[in-house]
Amino acid sequence: MGGDVLLPGTILWRTPEDFFRTLAAKPSAAKTADLPASPERWAAGVARLGALIDALGLPPQPALAAARVLVREGAAFPSSSGMTDGDFAKLLLVLDWCRAHRPAGIYLRSIPLEGIDTKWIERHAAIVCPLDDLTRPQAHPVEPADPAEPAGEAHPDADAPKRSAFERWQRRAGFRVLELPPLVLCRNTQAWLPAGAADADGADALARRAIQLPLAILQAAEPASPVVLIVENVQTGLAVDVPDDVPVFMGLGNAAAATVRALPWMGRKAVVYAGDLDVHGLEILARLRAAHGNVRSVLAGVEDFKRFEALAVDGATVAALGDYPRTDEEAALARMLFARREKLSRIEQERIPLAEVTAAVMAALKEAAAGGPR
Repeated sequence: MGGDVLLPGTILWRTPEDFFRTLAAKPSAAKTADLPASPERWAAGVARLGALIDALGLPPQPALAAARVLVREGAAFPSSSGMTDGDFAKLLLVLDWCRAHRPAGIYLRSIPLEGIDTKWIERHAAIVCPLDDLTRPQAHPVEPADPAEPAGEAHPDADAPKRSAFERWQRRAGFRVLELPPLVLCRNTQAWLPAGAADADGADALARRAIQLPLAILQAAEPASPVVLIVENVQTGLAVDVPDDVPVFMGLGNAAAATVRALPWMGRKAVVYAGDLDVHGLEILARLRAAHGNVRSVLAGVEDFKRFEALAVDGATVAALGDYPRTDEEAALARMLFARREKLSRIEQERIPLAEVTAAVMAALKEAAAGGPR
């Protein structure tokens, strides 16, 4: 069928909420958005979006996605507290350079743009990354860059920490990324020190000190101890008093399960785990249980939390608890803290009196070494 079709030349938004609905954003976002109070500033925002669309050659659907990014990140309208006109001009330069260099083929630090350095791009990653994705020939979803997202390291396992959104964008854009070998912070490292290694206080003192060892070194030799201690918090891992022959791994975070899987001798060891009393710490513990069948937790029950509840602070939560193996005590604590959401749902491990942590760790180490109940 033929015929003429009339298309609107102008869209009139009667409320800020309608504007956000058009952008497929939550209408409630209008309450905190920096929307213009004058026609002049609206016009400046329209001109800014038009300049972006023209510079990047965006068709209608990606153009709408670009508008969502600008509004979401407070960059749609000129503002002294948001993205200034000068920063917007830099944004166009970065995006234009990236579009002209596919793949980039250099380290981001070497990008040859006057007045723009890596820090500027990183500060504006939540805008740069999704807008650059929109210009790439292959389709990539527009993903928000979370500056709080952990960068992680290249552990050889799917459970290793995910790369940050900023690093993932660099890889998609073809920038070279420095690859560092995964390191594990350890104490009681006798099994992995070369013969004759010592410091001014002797070989035993050197082994007791905290040092970072490459995963490949840890893979090469099996410690004599039947049990390994994994401590989420570095300060607690450094301070807790354990026998000198028990290896202590610290600060692994989400890489705990990956590290255990990567060590071929770990299947012959029992593991004692001590972490924060919050949903994130319990998720790390649960993933560790999924990776290794012989794990004992320390201070990970509801009664433990209530005992030290005066130390609780507000903490981040998760969208849903993972479907991982847990003891009944761990599962009950996870449900309780998840129900609290952020409110007083976290006790940081290092705030618990060290004597209490040490006593609980020592009891778990003895049970593990004796093959007692988990």
